[in-house]
Amino acid sequence: MYLTSGITGAAKIGTASDIADIMQEWFESEAYDGFNVMPATLPGGGDDFVDLVVPELRRGLPQNIKAAPCAKIWA
Repeated sequence: MYLTSGITGAAKIGTASDIADIMQEWFESEAYDGFNVMPATLPGGGDDFVDLVVPELRRGLPQNIKAAPCAKIWA
């Protein structure tokens, strides 16, 4: 999987866990206040993000924060 920054265009490549760690690091350092997810491939790229990256992001949340349920928007 890969992750690009809309501001700099810098790309990060890695596993779902790597991508989640980078996103969490950016969020915690207040470098980002949200993310727009655009799959690299269709169909299936959105499902890959939801199925692989989102669970990794949830594991890194503090216990007092509840993650919103994810909805698959791709048919």
